[in-house]
Amino acid sequence: HEAVLEAGGATAAVLGTGVDVPYPSEHRRLFNRIVEEGGLLLSEFPPGTGPQKEHFPRRNRLISALSRGVLIVEAPEGSGALNTASWAAEQGKEVFVLPGPVHYPTFAGNHRLLREGARLVASPEDLLGDLGLASGSVRPVPPLEAEEMALLSAWPVGEVRQLEDLCEHLGTSPAELLPVLLNLELKGRVRQLPGKRFVREV
Repeated sequence: HEAVLEAGGATAAVLGTGVDVPYPSEHRRLFNRIVEEGGLLLSEFPPGTGPQKEHFPRRNRLISALSRGVLIVEAPEGSGALNTASWAAEQGKEVFVLPGPVHYPTFAGNHRLLREGARLVASPEDLLGDLGLASGSVRPVPPLEAEEMALLSAWPVGEVRQLEDLCEHLGTSPAELLPVLLNLELKGRVRQLPGKRFVREV
């Protein structure tokens, strides 16, 4: 998240707590920075919910669902990274794996995923190429889902809308609409502004 913010990008943090509970507590500065710089904090847990061990594997399914693919950098057996990779495979998302030293237990999960058919990544270019983002390439325009098209149908380019207005337009709740808005933001169609406002970019 810090690297994305330093590069001027938009990031989304999926939490295993309520959106008002920074965890670990030493991440409070990053937590606040994501909000201040137009990122998203997402959670399916009610405000005030503290960290529980079972929340994080459940949270991982949302991380993979919101991603084009999942890159596993270092995953010992039984790790949360492997849990996320399992969700990604179940959801039909590509799983990419960085290989590591064969005798290091912290890479045991990496090597198992590679044996099971995950894509090996040896350089940034490998990953970017598979995602259609290689240097000099034209990034494909991601297709819109039905609910995304419904939201954009009566939303002129350049117009700023409050979250409540968008919910009313679709007859839905903020909890149901925020993942749609996140997908549109990742596709370059929408940008979040301070104060739960959004502007249509394209």
